[in-house]
Amino acid sequence: MANWYGSARSNYFAVKDEAAFRAWAAKRGLEVWEEMEEKPADGKDPRKLFGVAPDDAVNDSGGWPTVDFGADEDNDEVDLIAELAELIQDNQIVVFEQIGSEKLRYLNGHATAFNSAGERIDLDLDDIYDQAKRRFNVTAITLAQY
Repeated sequence: MANWYGSARSNYFAVKDEAAFRAWAAKRGLEVWEEMEEKPADGKDPRKLFGVAPDDAVNDSGGWPTVDFGADEDNDEVDLIAELAELIQDNQIVVFEQIGSEKLRYLNGHATAFNSAGERIDLDLDDIYDQAKRRFNVTAITLAQY
């Protein structure tokens, strides 16, 4: 049996409170990147934007953390999207992308876009099978796996 290895990252977005955001990212084992906004759509001064990715030193799988391995023994599930939605500015959309594989047996990818209200759109790479069945009017397609 092979292990799953992935890569994940977000786009860049603006937050309400940088200190609270950085504390959250550290708690969740996320690496933080920053850059200045190039041309704000609203004509205002450029803002500092942030991106996140799983920190390889904390999370060796490369995927988004789903469990809190904190001090308690319960290993509670975490909802990064709900947590981050509370920290981003109201006019921002965050996109989390994740890809990975278990050798060549399984390749997978997922993306989620969400806003500060926690509204979200999810896409999976495997959605292509259902779309292809409808588009090409077939009932079965072999999977790209073994």
